[in-house]
Amino acid sequence: MKRLVCILYFLLAIVLAIATFVERELGTSWVAGHIYHSFWFCLLWGILSLLTLVVIVRKRLWHRLPVFLLHASFLCILSGALITFLFGSRGTLHMAQGQVENRFVSENDHIVKPLPFTLRLDSFVVKRYPGTSAVADYISYLQVDGRPAEVSMNRILRHRGYRFCQASFDADGGTYLSVNHDPWGIAVTYTGYLLFALAAVGLLLSPRGTFRRLLKHPLLRRGAACAVLFLLFHSSLRAAQLPALALRQADSLAHTQVVYQERISPFATLAHDFLLKLYGKTSYQGLTPTQVVGGWMNHPDEWKDEPMILIKDEALRSRLGIVGRYASFNQLYTDDQYRLEALYQQEESLQKAIFQLDEKVGLIALLLQGDLVQPLADARYALSDSEVKVELLYYRYPYVKWMFMVGLTLGFLSLFLLLSPRPCRRCTVFVRCLLGTQSVLLLILFGARWYIAGRIPLTGGYETMLFVALCASLAAFLCSFRFCFMLPAGFLLSGFMLLVAHLSGSNPAITPLIPVLNSPWLCFHVSFIMVAYTLYGMMLVCGIMGLCLPARSERLMVFSKLLLYPATLLLGVGIFMGAVWANVSWGRYWAWDPKEVWALICLMVYGVGFHADSLPWLHRPKAFHLFAILAFLTILMTYFGVNMLMGGLHSYGK
Repeated sequence: MKRLVCILYFLLAIVLAIATFVERELGTSWVAGHIYHSFWFCLLWGILSLLTLVVIVRKRLWHRLPVFLLHASFLCILSGALITFLFGSRGTLHMAQGQVENRFVSENDHIVKPLPFTLRLDSFVVKRYPGTSAVADYISYLQVDGRPAEVSMNRILRHRGYRFCQASFDADGGTYLSVNHDPWGIAVTYTGYLLFALAAVGLLLSPRGTFRRLLKHPLLRRGAACAVLFLLFHSSLRAAQLPALALRQADSLAHTQVVYQERISPFATLAHDFLLKLYGKTSYQGLTPTQVVGGWMNHPDEWKDEPMILIKDEALRSRLGIVGRYASFNQLYTDDQYRLEALYQQEESLQKAIFQLDEKVGLIALLLQGDLVQPLADARYALSDSEVKVELLYYRYPYVKWMFMVGLTLGFLSLFLLLSPRPCRRCTVFVRCLLGTQSVLLLILFGARWYIAGRIPLTGGYETMLFVALCASLAAFLCSFRFCFMLPAGFLLSGFMLLVAHLSGSNPAITPLIPVLNSPWLCFHVSFIMVAYTLYGMMLVCGIMGLCLPARSERLMVFSKLLLYPATLLLGVGIFMGAVWANVSWGRYWAWDPKEVWALICLMVYGVGFHADSLPWLHRPKAFHLFAILAFLTILMTYFGVNMLMGGLHSYGK
C-alpha cells in the first residue's frame, strides 16, 4: 500500500511538471483537453484519493485531529473539483449598450444556453486613476430582472446560482462577462480550503503534535555562536565637463511633478529611470539624473556625441564597430540612416540585442520630441510635499545594491567563522545587532515604496524579492536569539534575494496596479507565499550548512524540519487564497496556469517531508538536507522558470 501510494504520488507530480512544458509547445487548449481534463488524469487523482481514504481508515487518523483534517481537506478539495468538472457550466456573455440578453455561449462546446433571468447593459465605464490615463477598473452597469447591479474587476455579480465576472469589453461600449454556474462544486471546494486552514492551526498549536515536539527538541536548546567582520567600500565620482543643468536648477526641476508611468511623480523619478535604462547606473560623470536629462533637453547636439548608451551584447558592439561597452546616439546613425534598422534584417541572431538597444534609442527620441515628459495638467491631483520628499530620497541612492553587497559579505564571513571551535559571544551579539539593523533598513525601504506607490509593493519580481529579503532578515533575526546559526543564514538569504532584485530590477519603476490586481486578496495571497518561500530558502541554507558542517548536521536537520511546518502550511493557505481570488476575478478557482501547477508541485514535493514515519531515509540528516536542497529547485522553477519559459496569467516582468 505504501509503495503504491508513493509511486502514484510521484507519478502525478511528474505528469504535472511535464504537462506545463507540453502546454508551452502545443498550447493551453490542447493540454486542457488532453491531459488536465482527460479521463486517465482524473483517474490517477481518483485512485490517489481512494488510497488516501484507505490510509485514513487503517491508521485511524481521526484520533489525531489536525492530521485527519489535513488529509480530509485534500479529499474535499478534489471532490469539489470533480463536481465542478462534471456538473459546472461556464461561458461568455456579450452585450451591447441597451441590449437585453438571457443567453450565454458555453465555453466547452460553444452551445448557446439559456439563463433563467434577463440582463440589460445600461453602460460600460473605464475608470482611471486621478490625473492619469492609467486604467483603475472596468465597470458594467446592468439591470438584472429590472433591478440595478454592477460588475467590475474583483467584484462579481451573484444571482440565482449564477456568477458574472468582468472579462473584457469592445470598442463600441459593449461588455463581455464570464458566466459561471457551479452551486455545489465551489461550496465543497471552499469547505476543503477551510478544513486546510483549521488543520494548519492545529498542526502548529497541538501540544502533542510534531511541530511542538521539535520546538522542545534538546538539540535546539543549546546556543551556537558565530562572528563576522564588516567591510564597506566608498568611491567618489569625478566632475563632468558637459552642458548640464546647474545643481540649483536641477533641484528645482527634480521637485516638478509630471505624469510618468501612468502615475504622478516628481521629475527626478523620470530622470532616474531614464539614466538607469540608458546608462545602467544612476549617475553619469558626477552628474545627477536630473542634470543629465536637463542637459539632453537643453543641449541635445552635444549629448548626442556622448557615449552613454549601454550595449551589453559583445557581438552587437563588434558588428556596429563600437569600442567599449557604450555608444553615442550619433554612432547609431550614418548619413541620417538608422543603422539598427538594416542590421535587424541581416542579423537574425542579434535581433533580441538590437531590440533592447532600439528601445533605448526610442527613449531618447521620445525625450527630444517632448513626448516623454508630460506635465501635470490638474493641480488638484498633485502630490503633497512629504510624498515628493520621500520619493526623492527613495531614488537618491542605490540602497539595494549597497545592502546586497554588505549582506553577502557578512554572510560568507560569518559562515566561515562559524567553523571556529570557540566563537566569541560578544561577536554574536554584535552580528545580531547588524542583522537587526539590516531588518529595520529593509522595513523602511519597503515602507517607503509602499508610501510612494499608495499600494502594497508585491506586484513584480523586484518588489517580491525585496519582500522576501525583508522576511528572511527579520525571521533570521528573531530566530537567532535561540538558534545562533541563523545569523549567517539570514545575511546570505536576504543578500541573495537583494542581488536578484538588483539584477532583475534594472528599471524597477513604480506603476499603478492593473485592475485585476487592485484587490485586498493581493496582499494576503502574495505575502503568504513569499513568506513560505523565505522559510524554504532558510531550509536550503540549513541544508548547505548541514552538508558543510557535519558536526552540526543533525541539529540543522531538526531546525529545517521545524521550518517545514509553517512554510508548507503557509504555501497551502497562500495557494488557496489565490484560488478564491481567481474565483472572484475570473469566475474559476483553478485554471491549470503554469504557475498554479508548479505551486501545486511545490506543495506536493515539500509535503513528502511530513512523512518521515513512512520514509525512514528522512530521519538521516544528510538525506534530509539533500531533500531540502533538491526540493528548492521546484521553488526556483515556480518563481523564475515559469516567468522565463512559459508565461501565463501569473507571469510578470520587472
